[in-house]
Amino acid sequence: VHKYIKDYSDAGADIITFHPEATENILETIKLIRSLGKKVGISLNPNTEIKAAINYLDKIDLILIMSVNPGFGGQKFISEVVNKVRELDKIRKEKKLSFEIEIDGGINFETSKIAIEAGADILVSGTTIFKENNGDLKKNIKILKQIWMFIKSVFLNFGYIFYQVILRIKKIYLNSPIYNKKISKIDNKTIIFKPNQSILNCLIKFDK
Repeated sequence: VHKYIKDYSDAGADIITFHPEATENILETIKLIRSLGKKVGISLNPNTEIKAAINYLDKIDLILIMSVNPGFGGQKFISEVVNKVRELDKIRKEKKLSFEIEIDGGINFETSKIAIEAGADILVSGTTIFKENNGDLKKNIKILKQIWMFIKSVFLNFGYIFYQVILRIKKIYLNSPIYNKKISKIDNKTIIFKPNQSILNCLIKFDK
């Protein structure tokens, strides 16, 4: 794959994505693309497991999940790859990484919802854009964008509401008479109630 990278760079590509199977040294390929001032992506075929890219997620800008086998357009969406998207989104959040998740293959007005809900940031669609609604490209692109914006806004609104609820619970809990207060005396010994640390950790986590 190395012999083609500079050509794509010279042609004006901003992001160069490669398959792990196409190189003998993934890290060297990443370094080569970076040396040309380009963003780096790794592409995973439907049968390629996440572990092929797991050690490089902090070094790339994008990971492309193929939801069909590369070769030709119009193929059916392989739903099993959605689990990859979910897992990558989970890893990204846990490790606080910034790579984007792209999905390509069989993306239409229905499968796009599944991909976005799983954590996909970028949708690649060919057949749907060129053939739906009598080939009205502008309309089809607009519909896909509206789907993306609607689902993302639902998640953002839910997250905000949940955050506010957690803050409210924390405020009530910390101001309650049982929080670290003297609650009773037995045989002249004061019993101090200490809140469960796991509860506090949860509250602190969602307050950050």
